[in-house]
Amino acid sequence: MMVKNNKKIMNFMIDSHLECDQCGSKNIIETEEGYACRDCGIVLALQRIKNYLPFDEKQLQNAPPGSTQIGFKQERMQSPRVLQFNRMVKLNAIKRSEERAMKIAEKEISRILEALQINFDEREKRNILEHVMRIRQNIKKGTKYRNLEKLVPIILHVYCKLHNISINSKELLEISNITKNEFTSFLRQIHYYFPRYQSRNRQKYIAQKILEVTEHFKLGMNFYHQAMRLMKVLWNSIQFTKDDVIAGIVCSITVLCNYRDCVKVKYICDKLNIRMSTIQAQIKRNIFEKMKIDGFTSLIQSADLLKNVMNEAGYLNVHKK
Repeated sequence: MMVKNNKKIMNFMIDSHLECDQCGSKNIIETEEGYACRDCGIVLALQRIKNYLPFDEKQLQNAPPGSTQIGFKQERMQSPRVLQFNRMVKLNAIKRSEERAMKIAEKEISRILEALQINFDEREKRNILEHVMRIRQNIKKGTKYRNLEKLVPIILHVYCKLHNISINSKELLEISNITKNEFTSFLRQIHYYFPRYQSRNRQKYIAQKILEVTEHFKLGMNFYHQAMRLMKVLWNSIQFTKDDVIAGIVCSITVLCNYRDCVKVKYICDKLNIRMSTIQAQIKRNIFEKMKIDGFTSLIQSADLLKNVMNEAGYLNVHKK
């Protein structure tokens, strides 16, 4: 391309390493068309950088104006759609926050399940995640239970109980970032978030615990059936305590009456993560004191007396083979 109009030539030379593509001359000038050779008039292929954009006092950014440009805060405040834009910014921030929270919760659910060796498929994990996010939205901001490291283990515990899946509460607390008091405190108000938790079939969950003890100590199905029968006949008296304690009561009585040579009560209590003194207090109060029977001293020392009471009451009519 030849430079035909000399008026377009600007009055300064280019002092650089540029040279003409055609003749090799370094006598290069800057024109409106670009860089040109004064010797042969050829415009170089190299494009000229336009650094003389007109000044616009409303334009606060070093960028060309456009209909999709957001700009700085001062520019946004001048826009007639500032209210709609601010609303979109808030919604977008909430969306990003929820996405981050979901990823954290999903990771925490997988970590706990793996540590407890509980095998859930992806559908069950998704259900737990949905419960966690739903409940978190209903918890007041600033409350410690919105912390997913505290909320996830609680919801996981409740989910397992609702679906009659045995879960070790002690191990759950050991691998979670929540104290026992925090865990217990939130469980007292869990019915606000899980209305059906209080009306769940607790006996099915306790049956899983009894089966777990039966299989762990290889006591056989006769033991399981005796403990299940005992749970049903004593239910009205012992139903107001915790599920693990109820399982401990009926398993301990069954062992003391018919399986003393197979396993010690202490080992059963360790397996269920309950104290032996708790079982002793429950048996004393719900059996001996309620039946007004004297002579109870301790769980082990009164084992024969306990067996006579159970047999006379007809509570253990399934005998060991």
